[in-house]
Amino acid sequence: MMKKLLLASMLCLPLLGCMAQEPSPPLQADQQWVTGQLENGLTYHIYPDHHQAVSIRLYFHTGSLQESPTQAGYAHFVEHMAFNGSLHYAHNDVITMVQQAGASFGPDLNAYTTYQETVYTLDLPDNLAVDKALLWFRDIADGLTFSPQEVEKEKGVIMGEFRHRYREEKPLEQQYYEHLIATTDYAEHDVLGTKVQVQQATAQDLQAFYQQWYQPQLAEVVITGNLTLAQGEEWIQRYFSSWQKGTTPRPEPVKKRQQNLQDYVAHVATGEHASFSLLIGRGRHSMTTHEQLLDHRLDNIAEQLIDQRLKTVFRDSAQLHSQLYAMNYPVLDQRYTLIGSTFPYQQRSLVQELILSTLSSLRDFGVTQEELEAQLHPFKDDLQYAAQNKYDLLPNEHANHRIWAITNQQVLQSTFDFQYGLKQLLNTATIEQVNQRLKQLLNGDAAIIIGADKQENLEQLTDELSQLKKLRKRRGTQLNAADVATILHQPTQPGEIITSQSIHSDPEIVQ
Repeated sequence: MMKKLLLASMLCLPLLGCMAQEPSPPLQADQQWVTGQLENGLTYHIYPDHHQAVSIRLYFHTGSLQESPTQAGYAHFVEHMAFNGSLHYAHNDVITMVQQAGASFGPDLNAYTTYQETVYTLDLPDNLAVDKALLWFRDIADGLTFSPQEVEKEKGVIMGEFRHRYREEKPLEQQYYEHLIATTDYAEHDVLGTKVQVQQATAQDLQAFYQQWYQPQLAEVVITGNLTLAQGEEWIQRYFSSWQKGTTPRPEPVKKRQQNLQDYVAHVATGEHASFSLLIGRGRHSMTTHEQLLDHRLDNIAEQLIDQRLKTVFRDSAQLHSQLYAMNYPVLDQRYTLIGSTFPYQQRSLVQELILSTLSSLRDFGVTQEELEAQLHPFKDDLQYAAQNKYDLLPNEHANHRIWAITNQQVLQSTFDFQYGLKQLLNTATIEQVNQRLKQLLNGDAAIIIGADKQENLEQLTDELSQLKKLRKRRGTQLNAADVATILHQPTQPGEIITSQSIHSDPEIVQ
């Protein structure tokens, strides 16, 4: 009996060996970043480099998700109050200080609030005003004054944001976003809050929220640019070590976040074109291992190939449209592939037919080696110039990358690890693998999003959804060699830039 059991065990061993898989190696962090923690729980991140500029970020793990129903909008309101008076900077004096340092409010000095974070940002042209800047950041920590007069004045500013965002007609993208998050915790925690709660907020109410959530164990400071590590750690110690540790625990991740990936038909806002889109779920927006990073990059290549093929087919058929796109489309902690077009509504049937037939062709027959090579060139360039590209990054870019990593619980890769990932991609992205990825992506369940012109009937368009789903599943037609050649037309020699022009001078200001 013992021999039989032993034989059975030996026979099982090869099977277990086949089933066990090597765990994917985690992404390796960039060791040029120095991360530490003060005794009060404050986390800091320092990145010295060769540029003259200095960038500072103050990150709080608090946003609208931390608000009770009677506090709706408080996180955003507190963020506004940081610019309206503190222990060392009365009213808008911080803006004057920043301007005297050679920076400006908006592009260089700003702040924003989301569901899960509040972030204050400052980019200085040099390190001469760092002490004055850090004095303000320390004021944000525990020195905001919340003057009742300033609170009342700021309500008018926030009401203006309500009017700007909640216009009589919502853009289609906002309509669909609200539809997508309707089944999640996010739906009940709009960052602006509610008009009623904002109007009723008192200085005492806001200060109570501030004192509960602005505590060092909930905060992270980022300093990058023209400084040494010793300078950075001395600044952190001097300005933040006396900040009293609190008792509020760091917020838990959102529990209810399954998004509502269903078909959607609605009228577009005045000024928007009619549209047709497919939204394909691609899982969590998380990259902590090389396996996950490779998966994201293969999706990215597939999306670029779809985008290029659609644009070629629409161009060759002279199909009227205004926009055409296939792209990665992250929404909170989820990522999607978004494929579609905007167009004059009279062209709807033709545009939808052309998009769906093109996608069927890509799904069933894939792309050629030449098409794939064209999309791999940027990755090869990234591999070759990785060290130089990193060297050229500005302090504000390093700081923003760190904030992204904190928000998304991601790793900022070392140059060596970044190159390792690119080599893995280039070895994996064979024509067989990429065409398999196209098939898998385009076979996936997709929500159909229809933006209807005011002249179109919503009920009729809704009734047509089942037919569109059938068209999406039909067998594709293979593109002939001549058609593929037009996609790959490349110049015979490198060119040079002979002129450049700025097409938009306004900065993006986030409040």
